[in-house]
Amino acid sequence: MIAFGSGDPTRAICSTMIAEALETILVEAGICPPEEAVRDDWLAAVRHDLSAAALSIDPLPEPIFGGRRGQHVEDLAKLIEDLTKVFRIDPAAAW
Repeated sequence: MIAFGSGDPTRAICSTMIAEALETILVEAGICPPEEAVRDDWLAAVRHDLSAAALSIDPLPEPIFGGRRGQHVEDLAKLIEDLTKVFRIDPAAAW
């Protein structure tokens, strides 16, 4: 008989496995694109706009995939805090 632990590491591993399986199902069903495709589309749009302004984003840093599974760079929390500041001050604000 195989017994699995019930601690935090086991929960984290199970959560990651479930998230990866769900993402695979959604991608294969055509419900959402793979992260790499989202990145490629974004880069194409951004490079086009930056090129028009005589700017560049090259060289690119190594991508960090896994955002759909909750794997984010440490700076994301600060960025979200900054981007939601107006909403937190005035939820009825119009843009």
